[in-house]
Amino acid sequence: MKRHVTVCATVVAVAALASAVPAAADYRIPLFPCSIGVAGANLVPANTPLYFDGGWTTGNRGLVQDAINDAVFSFTDTRAGVTTARTVEWGPIMQDNFIFAGSWTASFRVDFPPLAVGETATLTRTLGWAHPLVDLGLPTSNSGSGLLYFDLQPAGSSAFPGNPTTCTITGV
Repeated sequence: MKRHVTVCATVVAVAALASAVPAAADYRIPLFPCSIGVAGANLVPANTPLYFDGGWTTGNRGLVQDAINDAVFSFTDTRAGVTTARTVEWGPIMQDNFIFAGSWTASFRVDFPPLAVGETATLTRTLGWAHPLVDLGLPTSNSGSGLLYFDLQPAGSSAFPGNPTTCTITGV
């Protein structure tokens, strides 16, 4: 009986300590700065969940839905010679006035597992469209009147300069 009480007290004490220490917050990988060699952008906190996020903003809900349906966005993670495709998770479409009054946006997020101290991973992002995407373009002047002109995004990855984007990160 005494051993049972001691084990229970130890378990309760460990559980209380674990709940008192906050979990490490996740960390957004600075993918583009890392890919162009900005000093320190390749260093990520060790033992911390990692992610990259982005989104699509345009003039109405339907155009955002078309972009999500047509998106061919891939993210890979290579560690110790093993490459893993990571899932792109889109969030809800919301009117948010992000770029101009009345704009609609959907954000996406890609999660990556933590790295140990000194461990590295090479991340590769490729963005593209499965088919040509009809969209609205930003104004050519500072008129403040929102999206003004028709914009046809080409199929494939040519709509996104800098494809693919590659970065090797290290846990510190």
